[in-house]
Amino acid sequence: MTTQYESDARPPQAVSRVGLYLPSGLLLMVALAWSGFWFYASRMAERGMGDWIIAEAAAGRSWTCADQAIGGFPFRIELRCASVSLATFAEGKPVQMRLGGLTALTQIYSPKLVLADLTAPFTIESDGVSSSLTWEGLRASIRFAGQAQRLSLAATQPRLNWRDGAGIAYDVEAKAAEFHLRTDSERPAEERAIDLAVSLLEARLPAADAFSGGKDKVTLELSGAATQALQLSAQSARLMLEAWRSNGGSLVIDAAKISKGNLQVDAKGRLGLDAARRVQGELNVAAKGLAPLLMRNGGGNMNPMIGALLERPDGSAVPWPARLQDGRISIGPFRSGQILTPLY
Repeated sequence: MTTQYESDARPPQAVSRVGLYLPSGLLLMVALAWSGFWFYASRMAERGMGDWIIAEAAAGRSWTCADQAIGGFPFRIELRCASVSLATFAEGKPVQMRLGGLTALTQIYSPKLVLADLTAPFTIESDGVSSSLTWEGLRASIRFAGQAQRLSLAATQPRLNWRDGAGIAYDVEAKAAEFHLRTDSERPAEERAIDLAVSLLEARLPAADAFSGGKDKVTLELSGAATQALQLSAQSARLMLEAWRSNGGSLVIDAAKISKGNLQVDAKGRLGLDAARRVQGELNVAAKGLAPLLMRNGGGNMNPMIGALLERPDGSAVPWPARLQDGRISIGPFRSGQILTPLY
């Protein structure tokens, strides 16, 4: 028999609160570890940027990132420059390049892909000659695998103002433009090829207007590969083209489409540069509206009969082999006058 002071029931036990606080504690530890990792990665990125600038300076290229800042916590690393400038030499002449601004970022879980937004303008000054490129929006992306494997540029409303050594200005503009490069692992290694794709939407090209005699805008789509282009050293455009030509480089066109007013051209083939630095090569061309262009730039063997040969009654494209040789363009049996000039 038990009394009111005695009982067979056990006294209540204290409840452990470890299980209540454990998830919060683990979350805090993860947050602290992630923060430490991010700050370490950001410092490594900053150090890598500094080492790259030092290496570039040793190669004769002096880069400046104004008001450099690292941010993007917690899931990405951002590099911001109020402006970017490059001072270097090309063919013994000083060259100054400037970019309005740069924001480059990479996701911390995908460091091999870098995205960058570039702020206009981009200017080049050398030997009293200046060029300026502006745009409404320009984004670049670079994918790495030890070295850069893919580069893409996409611009809206790009406009290029270029002034040559004689002081003559050229203005080129487009509604949109894209440019893509990637290393080509499917071609033989000795070709050192780079795949490329280029597109221009509703572009105004003065040279094309002068050639065609019309003011219609140009739309261009091109895909193919450039052989002997991999590992070309950074230098002036003229020296790079000359190195590419000397190494036997060629532009392999898998597909190209050009439209300008009534002119529509589809082409594929291979082009290069001859000893006089003029474009040479062979193309398979299917074109509509080509006859007036050939008549305008034709030689002595051109006559109105070519219209009947180059255009079908239903308006469909007529395929013709085309050859660029010795500064002349031959389409089928017709050979134009001297119209091609050296690129440099």
